Amino acid sequence: MIALLLIAGLLVGMMLPVQTSVNNHLGKFTRSPLLASFISFSVGALFLLIINIIINPAKLTFSQVSGHYPPYIWFLGGLCGIIFLTGNILLLPRLGAAMTVVTTVTGQMVMSILIDWFGFFHAPIHGISLGRIIGVILMLFGILLMNYLPRAKRKIQTTGSSKWWLIAGFGSGLLPPIQTAVNSQLRTAVDSFFLASLISFVVGVIILALVVAIFVRRFTFSKRKDTGEELPLWAFIGGFLGVAYVTANIVLMPYLGVALTIMILLCGQMVMALLIDHFGMFSIPKQQIDNKRIIGILFIIVGIILVHSF
Repeated sequence: MIALLLIAGLLVGMMLPVQTSVNNHLGKFTRSPLLASFISFSVGALFLLIINIIINPAKLTFSQVSGHYPPYIWFLGGLCGIIFLTGNILLLPRLGAAMTVVTTVTGQMVMSILIDWFGFFHAPIHGISLGRIIGVILMLFGILLMNYLPRAKRKIQTTGSSKWWLIAGFGSGLLPPIQTAVNSQLRTAVDSFFLASLISFVVGVIILALVVAIFVRRFTFSKRKDTGEELPLWAFIGGFLGVAYVTANIVLMPYLGVALTIMILLCGQMVMALLIDHFGMFSIPKQQIDNKRIIGILFIIVGIILVHSF
């Protein structure tokens, strides 16, 4: 059972870099990453609404919600997701891709361990151990190894001001584990994986609509670039991939714990990111896989095994 869940988590984790690449391509037409994210979230929310209408329409009335749950479960998951998404958009040009990944992943692992250890947000408690700590350290080292560039090759150098952005990146990374734990609690309240995902997406759509209205001030975009390239239909699949990712988090967390769920999803992300770079998928410039990145993946896998074993 656990092995199947880990494989499922790995496969779903591989969808996130695809979603990022697809949304990035959509952003070339919208000329705004925020508007592209709004479109992606809207597609995902519409898809989830259709699924809920087909599978469990009665639950859309919320008549089966039982027990007393804190108010934050209805909005905090979606809010965390949007802040993390927007944070990455702000961090990327200031820290570069490598340091954005390293700082946010470090934050994710720290918060995952804390949630597992103390059972925050009513998450199942998974005791801390030396083996789990070593596993997390090995994973962080593997991700650092995969993304490390010598100072001379860095396009963005760390300055005094960018060190505050490093702290912001760490803080942003604290949010996805909170989102996972809260959405899992929401799933218990509404007794439905898909309804919990829908609520999270609707909150995200509302927040993004406000952000786009304030900062972008338009919801229209051209389906044809100045070069004559037309917007392909596959540029809209990011929303479907996001649905799979959010729902998988909700499904996996009660069985694997927050730390292992985040780790297996991150492993999938790293593997797919390597494949996208190596083969130049989705109009991404090719970047050959080298020994350093392969060794990094191996460290990540060993780290996951240790966290699972202990």
